[in-house]
Amino acid sequence: VRIDTSLLMTDINLLNNSSKSAIRFRLDPLYSPSYGRSIYKVYIRPDFWYNGLDGIKAGIHFRGNYLQRRKNLEASIWVNTTLAHQYAFQNASGYVPVNFNLFWEDRLMKVNKDLSYSVNARVLDGFYLLKTELKRSYRLYDLSLGFKGFMRPYQHDLEYLIFPKEWQSGKLNNNIYFGIGRGGSAGRNISFYHGLTVRSSAVFSDYSYTQLKYEALANLRLRKILLKNRLFAQYMDGQSIAPESRVWLANDNPEMLMENKYFRSRGFFPVTNEYLAIGTGFSHISAGGGMNLRAYAGYAAPIFKDGKQILTYSGTAGISYNGELEFDRLFAFRINPLSKYLRLKSYLFYDAGSIGFQNEKKTLQFSDIKMDAGLGFALQIKPYPSLTEIEPFIVRFDMPFYVNTLSSGESQAFKFRYLIGLSRAF
Repeated sequence: VRIDTSLLMTDINLLNNSSKSAIRFRLDPLYSPSYGRSIYKVYIRPDFWYNGLDGIKAGIHFRGNYLQRRKNLEASIWVNTTLAHQYAFQNASGYVPVNFNLFWEDRLMKVNKDLSYSVNARVLDGFYLLKTELKRSYRLYDLSLGFKGFMRPYQHDLEYLIFPKEWQSGKLNNNIYFGIGRGGSAGRNISFYHGLTVRSSAVFSDYSYTQLKYEALANLRLRKILLKNRLFAQYMDGQSIAPESRVWLANDNPEMLMENKYFRSRGFFPVTNEYLAIGTGFSHISAGGGMNLRAYAGYAAPIFKDGKQILTYSGTAGISYNGELEFDRLFAFRINPLSKYLRLKSYLFYDAGSIGFQNEKKTLQFSDIKMDAGLGFALQIKPYPSLTEIEPFIVRFDMPFYVNTLSSGESQAFKFRYLIGLSRAF
């Protein structure tokens, strides 16, 4: 049975126009194909990934949407093969054979055409997540209201982590949040975005805290020079603050690292103080994010108060400024055969900020302002430009020649230092 066989009637959803299923499965071409009005195409492709405990993760990825506006689907399911794994679980029961990540988003057309909802369910690398969200565009602003709950149920789930001491197994971190943001431009040469998020612990959470976070981005184009600015501020308070949700001096906090496929689990980088772990010196690997004082990645940032040492690589509050001055367009250096595959950005950078911690009297106190400055390069690699579904791979090489706070063993503020990162924080 089919209604409107000529497809001439006005109908915002033709998927229910026939008693026959409108779903069609196709091999994913890895670009944005055309979508028919009367069918819902689900594109399928192989999906492989890796971490140090599960080894090679072999799976299938599904994606689809209706007219690129509704019923957005992104889903993956993997089998953990343990092939080429670097580590073994201390307890054999830690091995989980199957992981998945499911995301669904659609508009609530019967309520408001500008109102949408989304659901994200995930069991991946020992991380269990359920997130639901309502979003609406209202005049110039984007509004969001949602619930996020996550945990690592068992002690062996911590073995995946680069920073296992920043998590507690078996504890739910449930919270509700409200966000408001606005992006736009002022003329041809200025673009901006700023957003505020408030969140608080929700029912059944094992933690009790409130968080306020603000981020503002502004880009100013001066002919062939681009000045990028970022202002970040975060404040937390509560009887029991989740350690994975605290603000970090140099990187995203462990909660946000779960959204970074390179840093959510061990396996891609050596977990030593020289490269990644927290210690007395600066490391050579940076995930970016958080307060983004990039030179201080891996540095415990000890402060001595009343004869006691307080580590300030993370805290309950922080405010920072990050600036980058891109100047690569000043030089007409291009390798024409490779220009559509490789793109090199060069920039000067400056970071400054202060992190807040609780002193012996349990009151909030801010550290001295820490700063760094130097020269950086970001190489964007896109091996198949026509395949829009393959995200560019970005390798970042930053050289913070100057820091105003020295790590253990350093004696000079100006010296050669380097950091390697994947992707850019802003």
